[in-house]
Amino acid sequence: MSKTFCAKKVNLLVVTLIATLMCGVVSTSEAMTLKVWTGIPEMIPVYKEAMKDFQKTHPGVKIDPMYFELREMERKCTVGLPSGTAGDIIEMWRMPMHRYIEKKLISPVPSKLVTIIKERGISEYFPPSLWKGTFYSVPFYRAPRYMFWNKEMFREAGLPLRAPKTWQELIGFSCKLAKYDSEGRLIRSGISLRLAGAGSGVTEKWWVFLVQAGGTILKQLPNGKWCAAYADEAGYETLKLYIDLLYKYRVNSTTIRADADAFVVGKTAMLERELFVAKLMKQRAPNVEYGIAWLPRYKKAGDIMAPFQWYVPETSKNKTVAWKFVEHLITNPKYLEEAFLVSGLEPILTKGLDYRKILNKYPQYKDVLKFPKDYELQRYPYIAPVDEICTKLAARLVRAFRDESLLDNPKKMRKVLTEAAEETNSILKRENLYGEE
Repeated sequence: MSKTFCAKKVNLLVVTLIATLMCGVVSTSEAMTLKVWTGIPEMIPVYKEAMKDFQKTHPGVKIDPMYFELREMERKCTVGLPSGTAGDIIEMWRMPMHRYIEKKLISPVPSKLVTIIKERGISEYFPPSLWKGTFYSVPFYRAPRYMFWNKEMFREAGLPLRAPKTWQELIGFSCKLAKYDSEGRLIRSGISLRLAGAGSGVTEKWWVFLVQAGGTILKQLPNGKWCAAYADEAGYETLKLYIDLLYKYRVNSTTIRADADAFVVGKTAMLERELFVAKLMKQRAPNVEYGIAWLPRYKKAGDIMAPFQWYVPETSKNKTVAWKFVEHLITNPKYLEEAFLVSGLEPILTKGLDYRKILNKYPQYKDVLKFPKDYELQRYPYIAPVDEICTKLAARLVRAFRDESLLDNPKKMRKVLTEAAEETNSILKRENLYGEE
């Protein structure tokens, strides 16, 4: 055997070995598991269904959707994002995620997806995905607050068969709808207000009424700094509304059954909440006749934006494929339709959605699919301590709601708000974000 022949044989073996190794790399490059963190348990089967179609073009990819209660997921992000152990895709709202964007722990959205977002979405809901002009998340769903009202109870009370349109009607309707036992104790609330709960949720629900009173939580000054904005007339009127409903009109209570559960079981006549309540009604009270309406107005009409988005951590080892799966989700309307149907999550990327199927299952939605023209949508400020600010304000509001001595005591109510605003401003000062008007 000649040396030339041997050399050629060796070279052929080397080339074959390299090709084999390269083929191995290619075949395993997409053999991965994408961890998807969600706070909505109904999304688990939606993600699994999307995985089946995604695997047709990415056969080595497995999607592992994991459900966590939202507060637990926030805690997991606190540990997982800095350490690189978080999910590859995180379904979350902007407020708790902003500090990670500032710390460059969240991956910017690829330009291809940005183009798709702009082609398919409701532009009013894009700002919560942006920071300094760059998209850091893909908008998923919006969760406006609505007034749920029990039609049977309205008929029984002799009220017009419609939701209240103003704060005055809200009070008047609640008084006629509330029920008491023989000893005068409230056994059915006229309206269920958010009076307790963990985290910033109490502030968020109170903020919705604050918007209608013409106020907001934080104000940004021309120099870019911030200050507390709720210790004003709008804040006072909003706190007064709660205190009056609790202790003057006695149509709600800190001890009665509350929130969506109360509406489902007939322990409240009205509720300010998101569309997921419709899903609960279909599951647990299918024969109850109810309506969904826009919130009652005061000085203006409005709400706050707290949409959920998809985030991909900068430290994810599967970042490229994670973004491909997000693209798969948003370019196939059937997944967004299914999310809407199973959980009341209203998609922000609405192009191609078939609302007929949705309305066939939930005809109550027809009255709230389009925002009123003059509806103001406020959004959370994009500053790192906003979650801390809202959480600490919530703790003060919970204490205030339990304090009957605030009734007809404007001075004391204003003091509650002033002291809360001082705490808010101290947090802003600590972060070098505070400014004076």
